[in-house]
Amino acid sequence: MTSRCLICNSPTTNLGRAVIMPFLYKRIWGDFKKLTYTKLLKCNHCNFIFYEERLQKNEEEKYYKGYWGEEYHKQRSKIEWWFSDKFYKEHNKDIIYMKSKDIRNKKMSEILKPYIGEISTVLDYGGNDGGYKPKTVLKENYYIYDINNQKINVNIFFDLIILNCVLEHISYPLSVLNALNFKYMYIEVPCSLPLCLSWKVKRSFRQYIIDIYKVLRYRSWFALHEHINYYSYDSLKILAEKLDCEIKFFEKTDIMYKMLIRKKK
Repeated sequence: MTSRCLICNSPTTNLGRAVIMPFLYKRIWGDFKKLTYTKLLKCNHCNFIFYEERLQKNEEEKYYKGYWGEEYHKQRSKIEWWFSDKFYKEHNKDIIYMKSKDIRNKKMSEILKPYIGEISTVLDYGGNDGGYKPKTVLKENYYIYDINNQKINVNIFFDLIILNCVLEHISYPLSVLNALNFKYMYIEVPCSLPLCLSWKVKRSFRQYIIDIYKVLRYRSWFALHEHINYYSYDSLKILAEKLDCEIKFFEKTDIMYKMLIRKKK
């Protein structure tokens, strides 16, 4: 556990008690007898928000083994009644966005187009089966690393490394990024915030039902689940500086931050 910012190492403010969601607890540590809690912290300098409880590498591997596969869905639906196609997944804008491969790939291709002449080797870090590969990158020399199944040497140099909706899941993002060797890096992370900090965000009626249920059932406004980090523009900017990079592209949409950075050296 840590109480200092994981991005800039500044002091943090405790935003309140956060429940460790029972499905996450059961999947990693086995059966649970009572609800377990941690703290939600916010950096006083860069506004990075994260949970004090951090998963270790072996714990991350336990959680993400077979991630979003048939068995994963079956297990999660037993504990989280709202996690079903009809009630939740077909009406959740974040999940709808995640499934929109063609739209996402087209946008990423537009961002990378001015620099594609400099890119001949690509690593899709956390890319699952590579389904979100942008059309402008080469078909050859395209490699995938994923905690679930694809294992390659990530310590060699790549012209481009893609982290598409990955950094919100990683316990120590700066440590992971510092170990990578690259010229360009494309980062995409949600700009969503934990419940109670994001009431202005438009929700569906179903989402309101789920939110209210969670607060009443788990006696907490905040919940540690898949997303353990919440980024801000300032935290992403400092992240680029820590990696000795300049920002070549930055955009905030309704639900995502998109950033392309390049090594200064």
